[in-house]
Amino acid sequence: LNFHIVNDEGTSAWNSYKDSNAGKLLSDNGRPLDDNVLEAGLVVRGFYSKDSYGVDQYMRDLVIYEEPGLDGIHIVNAQVGSDPVTGRPVINFTLDREGGEIFYQLTSSHVGETLAIVLDDKMKAGARISEGIRESVRMSGFERSEANDLALVLRTAAMPVDLNVVNQQSVGASLGEDSIQ
Repeated sequence: LNFHIVNDEGTSAWNSYKDSNAGKLLSDNGRPLDDNVLEAGLVVRGFYSKDSYGVDQYMRDLVIYEEPGLDGIHIVNAQVGSDPVTGRPVINFTLDREGGEIFYQLTSSHVGETLAIVLDDKMKAGARISEGIRESVRMSGFERSEANDLALVLRTAAMPVDLNVVNQQSVGASLGEDSIQ
């Protein structure tokens, strides 16, 4: 889980290029095959939204800076609340001290731009930066189910998890034959 700044000019350039060309246009790392489309340090990522079955559905492409502005390991907690004035859902998340300083520098230098939440190279949400933000972050503009999903992603997606193989089994093709007999 990472936070990236969206590059609106790059997004426009990419969409124009994509509309006028056909075939495979992107490399596996998200860079256009034609190096003249985007400047170095920018990549194309898909924006995804969950459908009524909870499956990620591609919505559109956006161009972001390849280097993340903040790594998700700095998230301490994320919860859904309600705006006291409108009653609409809001996502409140807290960063550790180091993350708060990094986030403040990032958001202060990109006021008016869009901050993207990217998980496994899929953009999950974006929010317009209205001011510099430190440790306590509040995001609005979501439906209740979207807010719950995003809060869950923020709480769990950046957790470092070491995988250890405890048990491994193989099933051969003869198992089906034995079952039939």
